[in-house]
Amino acid sequence: MIVKLTNITAMNISITKYAKVAASVKKAGIKHNRKEIVRIMNTQKAATIFMKGKNNQQISYRVCSKPIMEAQEIYKSLGYKAMPFYRLKFVLSKI
Repeated sequence: MIVKLTNITAMNISITKYAKVAASVKKAGIKHNRKEIVRIMNTQKAATIFMKGKNNQQISYRVCSKPIMEAQEIYKSLGYKAMPFYRLKFVLSKI
């Protein structure tokens, strides 16, 4: 019973979020349907690369691709950064 309530709540939240996104995008003059917006946004990729460094360190790089022009317009209409990061480096020392 609790699981069903949780699923309904999650579904209501996702519908509300989609409605807000759709309204913002439509207000900016972008007239794509949901399927096209998802296709455009899926052109931007992020990848994580793991390596072993000196002294038993684990190094990871997080790299984000540059979005295409259509994705940049959607980000701008939503008030998001087009690239949240370009390249991040993390070094974890194992003791």
